[in-house]
Parts: sequence; C-alpha cells; structure tokens
Amino acid sequence: MPTDKLATSTNVPSEAKLLTDRFHGLLDSIPDAIVIVNQKGLIVLGNRQWEELFQYSHDELAGKPLEILMPAHCRKEEAGYLKNYFTEPPTRPMGTEFVGIRKDGTEFPGDISLGPLNIEEGVFAIAAIRDISDRKRIQLQPGKTQLQHDATERRDPVEESEEYIKAIFDANADGVLLADIETKRFLLANASICKMLGYSREELLDLSLSDIHPKQDLPRIVRGFDAQVSGDVVILADVPVKRKDGGIFFADINSARITFSGRACLLGSFRDITERKRIKDSYTRLATAVEQSAEMIVITDTKGTILYVNPAFENMTGYSRAEVIGQNPRLLKSGKHDAEFYRQLWTVLKRGEVWHGRIFNKRKDGTQYEVASTISPVRDAASKTVNYVALQRDVTRESQLESQLRQAQKMEAIGQLAGGIAHDFNNLLTVINGRSQLLMSRFNPGEKTHNELELIFKTGARAAGLTRQLLAFSRKQVLQSVVFDLNAVVLDLNNMLRRLIHEDIELSTVLDPVLKLVYADPGQIEQVIMNLVVNARDAMPTGGKLSIETANVELNKEYCRVNNFQGNPGYYVMLAVSDTGHGMSPAVQEKIFEPFFTTKPQGKGTGLGLATVFGIVTQSNGHIAVYSEIGHGTTFKVYLPPQTLEKRKSATSSSGQHVVTGKEVILVVEDEDDVRELVHEILSTHGYTVLTASNGSKALQVIQQHKDAINLLITDVVMPEMGGPELAGRIRSEHPETRVLFTSGYTDHAIVQNGVLQADVSFIQKPFTPANLTRKIREVLDK
Repeated sequence: MPTDKLATSTNVPSEAKLLTDRFHGLLDSIPDAIVIVNQKGLIVLGNRQWEELFQYSHDELAGKPLEILMPAHCRKEEAGYLKNYFTEPPTRPMGTEFVGIRKDGTEFPGDISLGPLNIEEGVFAIAAIRDISDRKRIQLQPGKTQLQHDATERRDPVEESEEYIKAIFDANADGVLLADIETKRFLLANASICKMLGYSREELLDLSLSDIHPKQDLPRIVRGFDAQVSGDVVILADVPVKRKDGGIFFADINSARITFSGRACLLGSFRDITERKRIKDSYTRLATAVEQSAEMIVITDTKGTILYVNPAFENMTGYSRAEVIGQNPRLLKSGKHDAEFYRQLWTVLKRGEVWHGRIFNKRKDGTQYEVASTISPVRDAASKTVNYVALQRDVTRESQLESQLRQAQKMEAIGQLAGGIAHDFNNLLTVINGRSQLLMSRFNPGEKTHNELELIFKTGARAAGLTRQLLAFSRKQVLQSVVFDLNAVVLDLNNMLRRLIHEDIELSTVLDPVLKLVYADPGQIEQVIMNLVVNARDAMPTGGKLSIETANVELNKEYCRVNNFQGNPGYYVMLAVSDTGHGMSPAVQEKIFEPFFTTKPQGKGTGLGLATVFGIVTQSNGHIAVYSEIGHGTTFKVYLPPQTLEKRKSATSSSGQHVVTGKEVILVVEDEDDVRELVHEILSTHGYTVLTASNGSKALQVIQQHKDAINLLITDVVMPEMGGPELAGRIRSEHPETRVLFTSGYTDHAIVQNGVLQADVSFIQKPFTPANLTRKIREVLDK
C-alpha cells in the first residue's frame, strides 16, 4: 500500500501516518480486506486488498465515514452499532454477515470481523471484510437440502475467530512474533518465523527475546525493544537473529504495541534482509574500494559528461568533485594530443569496445601529468551502453624512469663500445702521442718537421679527448676525487673562460663566501664548467650576459621527486651557469643530454658536450637540472655532494714542486711491446734505471735476478696470466717499500669502484704524454 498517500491525507493525516508507521508491511500481507477507523467512525487506514475489493483508492476514502462502504439500507443499523462500539468495544468474530457496496454501485455479500486496536495514542476499531459471493452461489447446490447447507456453514464463532487470527499470522510472508512486554516471552508465532528460526511453534512459545539474539548484541536489542514499546522507535534495522542451529541472519523488525488477552504486548514483524545486507555490504565494500583507490576513477554518461570522480582524481588533478561533476573531461586537455587521437578513442568506445592507452592531461594549476587509462563501456540489462568508466593510473614518474632507462641504455651501449675499444685505441694513442712528442724535442720550433710532428701530436690529443668524452658521458671514466674548494676552481678558470667567450658577452661570477667543500675530481669539474660556458656562448651569437654562481642549497623530497633526482634529499653545493641566449623548447630540453644530439649546424658540434657534463655530474653522485624558455635564456644547475668526514684526500695536499727527472730503479710491466719500449725510452732519457717485463711472471723473475731494490713498479692493470693488482700484491708482500703506479686503457678493473679510484692507489690513464708520465712518477715517488 503506497505510504506516501497515507502521509498526505487531508482529514486524518496524523492518525494515518501513525498507523502506517506501526503496521507498515503487515496489513498488506493479510489476504482479507482490512480497514481501521477512529472513534468518530472515520476511515484512517486500509490495506491493498481493501482498495481492490471496494474499487476505491485510499485518498478517496481516507477521512470518510465507514458507512460509505455499505448500501443505504444497511447504514443506519451499522452506524448505530459503531457509535456505541467504543464504550465497551467487544470483538465481533468473522462470520457476521455484512453487505458491502463498491464504487461502481454493485453490492456484494461478505463476512466481517470487528475488534479493538489498543495503542498508547488511543483505541481504534479494526475490521476484516471477506467477500463470500462464491460461497453464497454454491449454498443451494443440487443434491443438498437447505438444512445440509446450513449445517455445513454454521461454525462455532470462537473457533472461527482463532482460525482467523492464525490465518492472519501464517499468511504473512514475514516472520511474526508476539512478545509479553514485561517478561519478553513469546505468546504467538507464525509459520514464517518458525521457518526462519528453525524452531517449531511449541518450541518458540517456551523461549524469550534473549534466546533468539546473539549474547553480545543483547544489550542493544533490549534497548531497541524498550524503545519500540515506548513508541520512540517503530523499526529496528539490521538486527542479528540467532537460529536454532546457531546460524545468524539479519532482519528489520517492525513492531506495534497492542493488548492481547488483557496483557501489554509487542507485535513484531521480522523481515529477513540477509541477502539484501550481503548485497548492500558488497556495494559498500566496492564503494569504499573505489573511494580509497590510489588510481583515478571517472564515470561519465554516453556523451562524456562527468557523473562521478573519486578522491584520487581530486588529489591528482587539483579539481574538486563539485568543480568537475557535469563537466566534460576535455577540461583536462593538455594540448599534446591532436583531434585524430580523440576521434580514434571515441570510435573504439562507440563500437562497445574497451580503449587502452596513455593520455597526457593538465592539472588545475597548469602542470601536466601522464596517465595509463582504461575506458570501458557500462551496459544495462539490454546490453545498451549507458555509461563509461575510466580507470587511470598516474604514470608520470614511470614514464620519466622509462626515459631515464632508455637514456641509460644508450649510454651503456656507447659505453660498452668505448670501453671495448679504449684499451687497444689508448695503447695506440700512447705510442703515437708519445713518439711524436719525443721526436718534436729533436727539432726546433718552426721547422717543417717539427710542425708536422706537432700536427700529429695535436691530432692524437684530439682523438684521446674524444675517447675521454665517450667514456665520460657513459660514466666509465676513472675519477680521481679529492676534497676541494669549488670557488677556487671557478676563479682559476676565470681568465681561460674569458678567452673562450666573445667580447660582446659580459661574464660575471657570484660566489658564496662560505661555500662548503666538495668531494669530486677537480679536473672533471673544470671540464663541466668549460662545457657549460661554451654551450652558453654558442646560445648568444650576438652577445649577452653570462653568470656563474655558487651557493649552499638544500634539496627537499618534493624537489627530488619533481626533478627526477636519484640522490638523497639534503644539502648540496650548487654551481649555476646562466645565459641570456635564445633558450630551448621543452622538446629540445628532453634530449640535450643524449649522446650526439645537437642543435648546432653540421660540423659545428659533436653532440657530446652536454652528454659529457651529464656523465661527469652523475658519476660524481650529483645532479644537473636545466631551466630554459624560448627567448628568455637558459640556466644549468649542477648539485654536488659536500665534503664528508671520511674524505681525507685534499687537492691542496701536494708536496710542492716536483722534479721530472730522477735516479730511482723502475720496473715497467706492459704486455704491449710498443708501449713498453716507449716508456723505457722516456724514463731512460730522464735519468731513471729502467727494467722491463712483458707479463707478471717475467716481472717476478726480473725482481729475483735484480739485486738492487725496486723503487717503483709501473704495471698495466689488465694482462694475460697475471693482472697488475695481483703482481703488485706479490711484490709488496716481500718488498713493502716498493711504490706502485697502475696504468691502463681499460676503465673497468679491480682498482676502480663505481668509477672512483680506490683510496691510496696511484693511477695514470692511457694515453699519456711523456710529460704527464714523468710528473706522475715524481708525484708517486715523492709521497
């Protein structure tokens, strides 16, 4: 029965609402027509069967006198009976004949029962009306006398009243229990509640409220029972109920306080909501999962209008739900996709298929992000698409890491190539550069032969520089790190930098006077500064301003996350090189650190300068960032880790002026004959006594045969049979005073860890010049 109609009744709204709240769902389950009237004889409430029997809607009869349901010739008698009924209301059992009249004027015979309904708000009369037209038609069947029919139809009124009450209870699909208010014991139970609980009717009438609810829930349920008794609560929702076998189901309990056999009772109707609760809980869990999902979820209609977004969407985009509900997802467009991209997306969706792909979007603050998106059609029971749901995962960081991985793979590939050729190529360059420098010393500057030899030497030096660059950006060069003052390096380079730039470029330096020391390879950092300055110079062909700045800075977690800094947050020493040149587009900025990428005209650049810078900085455990806009210049910022306590080597720890000649005994172990002979000649001409060996085994034999102490061992790191580190270990175990200088064309070997030379290890990288070699030898011998 539609409860909204009862609540809007104009004649008896409060009574109708009261009884509707009390008996919701109960009256409609009774097969007979039920009508409730107040003490004025006005209709307050009726059930669905009553509306169908009399062909009236509830609104048409609510507030009307009960006589409207009777023909005119019966009204006077029934009206008089009802007028006196409430003085001492008796129960009129079913069987009392009644004549009713429908809305269309047709009359029908019926049985009527009438009884009082005692609730706290007053006394009402409740009437049950049963259409007996069929019974009347068969009363005079052939073969039976009227006396037989009368004998069949006459029944004991008390017996029929009990059967009627039982029929009302058992016809209800909901479970019904009548409980004594004081003792809370059960007085009546219908078939449905017996089936729900698993008890027989007799068993239930020996139980009370505490027997059919879990012990831990009893205090709450008793409070609810008392609230229903007082009329404060009509329905107890989601109540756990215990079966005979111990199982639990959940019910909504609708109750009404009535008087039964002179006792105050509570009539409760139990509706099993276990399945509904299971579905509701599933939906709740689903809704909770959607709300708490770390991935963005967007639901739209078939036109793309946003109907729902979850909190992850709000967190990622910066838009609140209120701002996007009713909007189209195009408000997130980044501009990175063309119209064809979106056309293809909608083509897939309109075919009823799932679309997968990555989308660049724009946050409310204008910053861009990338999502891996899956957009799926949502269909109704008729397989018609009614919604689209998009599941989006932020892959901005993932894409950045993928880009870094591709960059690292490029560097690794070229690094492997560079490392693979470095040994043989550096040995060749050592001989070429060394021999050309030795020969130049035999001719006067300006002579043709001297000039040609100088050209050979310079060409070899350029080849050696190219190899170093290849190794640098692939992070395979050997760093000889020390503690030094970055400001001092900048000042030392000042004159050279001014010669590198054009006269129409203004160079300025802003150096932090309390700058922390850094731990890195000063020679490599000089290379970084020079490369950045040259890059800035080329960005200002018509002049401009160039500045070099140093400062102590702190990088927080947010900076490291946004700028893909792989190091730990904390304090760093910053070197910034800024120019007022033409700037770079975002597309160019993404590629500037890639090997062989250049924006310069053909023949004007190798594409290795910034790649080299990136490799040196990264291998030094630092970070480099670029900030640039077209027409507004560029700033490169290099962040280097400050000095730590365990770094004890210092760039200023040199022992003073070194003499490049000497008289010490030096053993040279080198498997390349040309290199071995070159080193022998260089050292011999500088006064040293030189012994040579082509491998480790022969070197040990030389030491055994030589009576004088060996002052210095110069050994290649990688040799057949026995490597340099092993040879050095065996010699120094017997002659601990022997100094060792390692040399190699390789960059991956036992004396280098993560590209940084081990502490207290002396090393010279091939190719080297005679001058470099002799200076390094004196440095090692004079320690």
